[in-house]
Amino acid sequence: MKPLLTLLVTFLILVPVCRADVIANSYDWRDVYTVAIYSHYRGEDFHFVNSLGEAKILSMTLNKSKGHVIFESSSNSVVKNLQNFLNLRGFEKISSENFGDYKDLQFTLFGKLNNLKGFVVINDEFGYDAISVAPYALTHDYWVLFYNPDTKKRVIDLLNSHPDLPVIFYGEFLDRPWKKVKNTYNIIDEKNFFKNNMAILSLYVKESSVSNPWLIVTSGTYLDEGYILEKMPIAFTKENVEELINFLKASGINTVEIIGPESVNYGQLIREKSNRTIGVVARIGRTFTGASELRGKSFVLRTIPVDVPELNLKVENVYFDTINKILILNITNKGNIDTYYYLNGMGLFYGRREIFPEFNTSMHVLPKHYSFSLPIKLNVSQPPERIELLGLYGYEFPLENYFDSKPYNVTPIELRDNSDLKIVSVWYDATSEKFKISLKNLGSAPVWAYGEITNFYLMGLNRTFFFKGIEIKPQETKELSLDVHLEEEDLKANKDLKVTIYYGKDKD
Repeated sequence: MKPLLTLLVTFLILVPVCRADVIANSYDWRDVYTVAIYSHYRGEDFHFVNSLGEAKILSMTLNKSKGHVIFESSSNSVVKNLQNFLNLRGFEKISSENFGDYKDLQFTLFGKLNNLKGFVVINDEFGYDAISVAPYALTHDYWVLFYNPDTKKRVIDLLNSHPDLPVIFYGEFLDRPWKKVKNTYNIIDEKNFFKNNMAILSLYVKESSVSNPWLIVTSGTYLDEGYILEKMPIAFTKENVEELINFLKASGINTVEIIGPESVNYGQLIREKSNRTIGVVARIGRTFTGASELRGKSFVLRTIPVDVPELNLKVENVYFDTINKILILNITNKGNIDTYYYLNGMGLFYGRREIFPEFNTSMHVLPKHYSFSLPIKLNVSQPPERIELLGLYGYEFPLENYFDSKPYNVTPIELRDNSDLKIVSVWYDATSEKFKISLKNLGSAPVWAYGEITNFYLMGLNRTFFFKGIEIKPQETKELSLDVHLEEEDLKANKDLKVTIYYGKDKD
């Protein structure tokens, strides 16, 4: 019987070589990633410290006859003064450079390199993008730049100072930085992490000069010292297996390397569903030859976790306002990403009887780490005992997650609220790049207000904008504000806005 897959354990053999070691001492994966790319272009061996135990292993396995350059985070280092630690272990050829974070480091290290041929610009929030673009960048001698509100001006300035170098903008950039650069550019934005990944995999296969490539498959939840620099195309275990197999066959790739024990089952699926036409190996750990203390022992891969989207949208409590006949869903987003949600159906239980009321539906969005009480007007006279919901949520389309199917108990309340609020105006401030809604409190008591704009067409999607709450004093005029970059074409395409204001005396 043929095995379903082969297990590959990395053997680390210590032999004298002339190249230096570059060591990243930071627990921020973006720092480590940036130093890793830099070490590749310098032709130097790369290591990173992810724990005190791994620092000890490094001190046993690094070659003392070689030079060692440490890049140490001044705010997020794992070992404090790694150079001193290695000096005390007998290492002499060591230098150390301290840095603040990747936002500055990416520009500093780029300045140390020559003969790069282009750039890849990515968002810095999650690791999927950085992992996806690494093989393409390394095979084309491109430098990877993290783009965010703090770095965008420097990124644009750097690109414009090298107008002859091409740029790939990978992922979604609502502020459309390509309109501000002189470079030729390509945009990869399929509105989905994994569709973007398949797009750059296809580009890699089309343009790469690497002969007989294999595909690396990882969970995408961490980096290790090996796979990110192998220059081989990388896919994720969240990809559809059949689609990935079709890509492999169309690309002439017949070998897959699985990274980590958590991904082994995915490798087995590839093997089975390809009718064993695709070979699968798995790299799940390390052994060492050389240091007597480590010889013959097995170790897990040296990894550093990367940020991945974590969905956690919950209906915490349900209330029914018996005065205004409004059902109130207290919803909390405990995840690390803004989350869209849509209620498609609702069942109200009165004893054994269940009714399905009519209500207005629309796409909502809730910012990460935020709570909101969503009011829903119902045409019923009595509060239900329990409700059930049919709804979807997610951070990208199509929405793939369902609301809990459990019944929710309903607490009857009486909301006596005389708040009176007026929308004064709605406009977009192009200078500050902010959407603003001006509100006036006409009442005699403070009022809390939240805003929502739905069905706003922007860069290929109908979007919902959520304005976080503000407190407005009696007779005061105040603005809800939302940071978003809009072009004139966006405003023309959305002349009629659907604006909803949620307000009341209480914050929740």
